[in-house]
Amino acid sequence: MLKILVVNDVFPHINNRTTILFKNIIPILSKKFEIKVYWLITDDYGIRYKKTNPNYEVLFMSDFKNAIEVIEKVKPNIIYHLIGWHVVDYAFIIAKEFLKISSVGYADDVEKNNYFDETTSKIKFIKEYIKQSIEFRKLNDNKNKSRAKNFIKKNLFLFNTIKTVKKNWLKTIIIFINFIRTNGGQHKNDRYLKFNADLILAENSRQIKSLVRWGLERERIVIVGDSTFDRPIIESNKPHLKLNDKINILFITTNISGVQGKSKWSKSKRNEMIKELAKKLGSTPEKISLTVKIHPTSENYSEYKKILEPYQNVHLEQTQDIVDLLVKSDLVITPNTTTAGVIALIMKKPIIIWNYFQVQGDLFLKKGVALECKTSSNLYESVNTVKSFNLQNKKKIDTLVKEQVGEGNSAQRCVLELEKWLKNLNIEK
Repeated sequence: MLKILVVNDVFPHINNRTTILFKNIIPILSKKFEIKVYWLITDDYGIRYKKTNPNYEVLFMSDFKNAIEVIEKVKPNIIYHLIGWHVVDYAFIIAKEFLKISSVGYADDVEKNNYFDETTSKIKFIKEYIKQSIEFRKLNDNKNKSRAKNFIKKNLFLFNTIKTVKKNWLKTIIIFINFIRTNGGQHKNDRYLKFNADLILAENSRQIKSLVRWGLERERIVIVGDSTFDRPIIESNKPHLKLNDKINILFITTNISGVQGKSKWSKSKRNEMIKELAKKLGSTPEKISLTVKIHPTSENYSEYKKILEPYQNVHLEQTQDIVDLLVKSDLVITPNTTTAGVIALIMKKPIIIWNYFQVQGDLFLKKGVALECKTSSNLYESVNTVKSFNLQNKKKIDTLVKEQVGEGNSAQRCVLELEKWLKNLNIEK
């Protein structure tokens, strides 16, 4: 049996890159392997779902003292973790190296959507980081949970893992402090050095140079694309079915934060943006249907619900599949380039970048594939002109989609690379 331990911050039924990847590859791998997936939830928010998939067993980080305990319970053949500055993932890297277990990880595209500015003052960084950490987070209508409490749990989990492996208080403290201290160094060339996996999954060839510069070993990297885009590519080849005679607008919020520096983002500005959006585009339901889609895990549903209470005609979504929402939409508005924005581009949706936070170096604007709107007074005009903009810039859009996404079929490519790798590990089918 192939036992896979997956480290992730959400449940398997909530869409993010990892959940989509496993949703796509497990049915294919199951044809050749008997598989059991142990899904470790690192963010202890909301209802504890135990049953999500017959191939999965859900575990919770908060039920364990350290990563060694988890591995000893599960006894996995391989571990899946993200490659990047994630506290719990680093705990499992330390544990897997100590216990000599192989790991596979997905590497973020370090150049895409990189709005971090090292010149941002340390005081601003720390203040914003603390403010976000002490927030309560609410997913849909579930009970509020403190982010600070979970933040502390994660760091204790890492500290206890280091202590269990090193068995020395001084060494543990030094390693832990060095990790925390360098966590803010977004542009360090060795930023990913501590996160080398045995097999590293990358999106495209353009990404490899950056990943190597940031400390990953080239011979471990394989290009598989991103399975997040597999379904959008299929949908893009279907004709758009107009649902009604209204303009159906999907507004996608952004996950950018005040700690990144290359924008004027703040929570108060974000709230004002949503109010302006609702006033401008949500007041004529006979002409416009407006849906606001917030991030499935990192944003607070109750905050948006409160802001939008006066605007009964504006729909709020959090956990619904972004592809399903885009199928029903005629155009998209968003403050800056995001993964959801790339999905919209793949699905040939006209995109308006309402640059409310004055983001510097936005990818879509730099490439000329989205119409920029700088003020709310121009929103309605942008809605009326973005379709023609899209037609005029079709060549640019097609080129960027090919650069970012490739030919699709990422899940199958990923499975082929995993099968080769597992064969070398002598994993029994």
